[in-house]
Amino acid sequence: TMSAQETKVKDIDWDYWEKEASSLSKEQLIKFLLKKSDRNKREQRKKIEIEKREEDCVEKYLAMMNNALPSSYADDNYPDEEKKKKGMRLYQQNEGRKKQIKVIEEEMKNIKRKIEDVKKPKQECFAKKKEAQNNITAKKVKAVYKYFEKDSDSTIELLFETYIGCLRGVEKGSKEDVELYLRSHKGLICSMNKLDEAKLNRDHAKTYAENLKQLKEPILEKEYVKFIPFYVWMDNVIRIVKYTIEEKHLRDDYEQKEDAIFKLNHDIDRTQIILDHLGTGPDKHDHTTNLIQFWKKHLADLLVHLGKQEDKLEKWENDYINEIQTHQEYKDEQEKKIDKKSYPVQGQADKPKEAGEDHEKSEESDEPDNEEQYSNEEDDETPESSKNEDSD
Repeated sequence: TMSAQETKVKDIDWDYWEKEASSLSKEQLIKFLLKKSDRNKREQRKKIEIEKREEDCVEKYLAMMNNALPSSYADDNYPDEEKKKKGMRLYQQNEGRKKQIKVIEEEMKNIKRKIEDVKKPKQECFAKKKEAQNNITAKKVKAVYKYFEKDSDSTIELLFETYIGCLRGVEKGSKEDVELYLRSHKGLICSMNKLDEAKLNRDHAKTYAENLKQLKEPILEKEYVKFIPFYVWMDNVIRIVKYTIEEKHLRDDYEQKEDAIFKLNHDIDRTQIILDHLGTGPDKHDHTTNLIQFWKKHLADLLVHLGKQEDKLEKWENDYINEIQTHQEYKDEQEKKIDKKSYPVQGQADKPKEAGEDHEKSEESDEPDNEEQYSNEEDDETPESSKNEDSD
């Protein structure tokens, strides 16, 4: 396995600078190596600047978080465990009320959608009612008036008793009431325009609806065609009443939920006054305290790391030269290992080498790795030292 020293030396591209600086003197070589380290030093300084900026940000954040804990929050605000429990209980009650408000607000949104769903068909009924009223012309009213003077029909009598009763605000209009209202077209239309479905008596409306239900099939007979506009007008009045009642129930429900939210907010405000008297809510205080502890630890770790980076920058040149020296010692050790491999082993006679074997070894020696090639070059430059070592 590779030692830590070998790993450290391997990470440096020594072959590159050795080729570049092969023609330099020792002093020039040192200057050359220090110059090449300037770029890494600049990167190191940038790292330190970034970490210092982060340190400033964390310190400002810690100051802000400390200010978030008001001075009123102290041990005397919660002098005993009972007060802490009380504060937590009140805080949880407020949180529960806030959740209730959210649920009620969702229900109110659904009610609003239902009100809109009711409004659309209600407006359609108003349009149909207006169209039917436009079809009740002076000529038709006069024809109906003459019809009642000559003929008597239970279906038509029921229709106009319901129709005139609705205009008068009574359960059932009499024969005299029908004749009176049909005598003037202008007066009839005026009474129809004044009708307010929202103020119509609910019991009377039920009676009108039952009567119209009985008239639904017979009114379609051929002889009753001229009376259809009166039926259509009355039918849409009942439909509008129905939608008005439904809308009123929805609006009442909506108002009740508004009142419930108002009451809950009032309770929240009252409870918050007590919490403010006790101090910051215990849950919020614990959360803020945990955040402060976390960032304090982060700041401490950051300062330790920053100190190491600054120390590394301060000793940069010495460490760099030490790495060069370490590399030289490593190369010398590798050269010795290579020389030892060429020594004969004691106790074994030299075996004659085959010609082919010599040829294979010569081919392998033609392509040495970088370190062996560099060592061989050193050996070639100092043949005398190699001979001395062999003789030793």
